[in-house]
Amino acid sequence: AVDSSKVYAALLLHFGRGMAFANTGRIHEAEAESGMVQRLVKDTVLSLPFTPFSPAIDGAVIAGNMLAGSIALAKKNYAEAISRFQTAVERENKMVYNEPRDWLLNPKYYLADAYFRAGKWKEAEAVFNNDLKDNNENIWSLNGLHKTLQQQGKNEAAAKVAARMELAARDSDVF
Repeated sequence: AVDSSKVYAALLLHFGRGMAFANTGRIHEAEAESGMVQRLVKDTVLSLPFTPFSPAIDGAVIAGNMLAGSIALAKKNYAEAISRFQTAVERENKMVYNEPRDWLLNPKYYLADAYFRAGKWKEAEAVFNNDLKDNNENIWSLNGLHKTLQQQGKNEAAAKVAARMELAARDSDVF
């Protein structure tokens, strides 16, 4: 348990638990954790300025939408999942940029995955390409882009992305 005075830490605890439950088919438990996140996100302490960083409310809103989107995705409610992940992406894009980032879990991967599962491959392709502009040659987006291009029958483009992915993975421990 997290001390109740640590609102953001408690919110992140419920977010993490909810994500684990949503991704292991324990939807009822994920929804309970989401309810806790939604309750905590209303705490005004999260909106206090934290210059030069983004206020905690930004990460809290992203967490709430990513969890709600993950629950919707588990229920195969693709429209709701896409909407929630889009909101998370938009909020994350407005955060103050710093290193390391204030919010570390990239919502673009989740949005692209929701598009992919919904069979909206062009939209998934666009999100992966957009992420590659921000996060140059990262394995996650290259892999997703590769699969998305394959689904669209764009085999030549997929082969080029596979070569980029191999180069990016050369010194990593991902593959």
